[in-house]
Amino acid sequence: MINKRFAVSLSSLLVFAACSTSADFATPTTLLPSSSAPPTTVAAHPLVGSDWLVVGLQNLDAVTPPPNEVTLTFDPDQKFGGNAGCNGYGGQWVWGTDTETIVVADWAITEMACEEDSDWFAFLEALASSPLTVSGGGDLLTQLTADDGTIILLEPVAGFTWTDLVGMAEDQAKETTESADYVFRVVSRDGEAYAVTADYRQDRVNADIVDGVVTKITVG
Repeated sequence: MINKRFAVSLSSLLVFAACSTSADFATPTTLLPSSSAPPTTVAAHPLVGSDWLVVGLQNLDAVTPPPNEVTLTFDPDQKFGGNAGCNGYGGQWVWGTDTETIVVADWAITEMACEEDSDWFAFLEALASSPLTVSGGGDLLTQLTADDGTIILLEPVAGFTWTDLVGMAEDQAKETTESADYVFRVVSRDGEAYAVTADYRQDRVNADIVDGVVTKITVG
């Protein structure tokens, strides 16, 4: 079931495709000129052509995880889409004035008989508040920042993710993390929790170590 408050507040952006698992997205009429997104630039950017997991929404130092698995993909043909937790969504996108900002438009979302709160409407609202500033590690952790400061945190579905550090020796995990320009921090060792700061850092990986091996990873 679609969140009606969300549907009303974004009525200028959303076109609902009732009782369908996918939507055929029409050619957009509200996009920036196509010259703002040269094909060579689109293809080369790490955000484009990859499947992403939406792993959190950050407001100041607080990070909210998704209620279900939420995905997002920006295709080279300037369509975007994913799963909001139950319903599928999508539309059209272009670069802003450069490849540091992205603009989305001409939304559509399916209207399945979903359980209440199974779709992550806070994420969709943040995504709709484009232009979004693109930053982050690209192949590891990427973020889209809205004008109000809300940050959409993305991790790649395929390839290396931070959870791949689990099972590595501590030295190897530390080397892998620092090679990506992230800070590696041990927060517990052999069951003993260390006193660490509670601030959130986008470029920091926290590891639990048991017998010299990583057993748990968080980012922040």
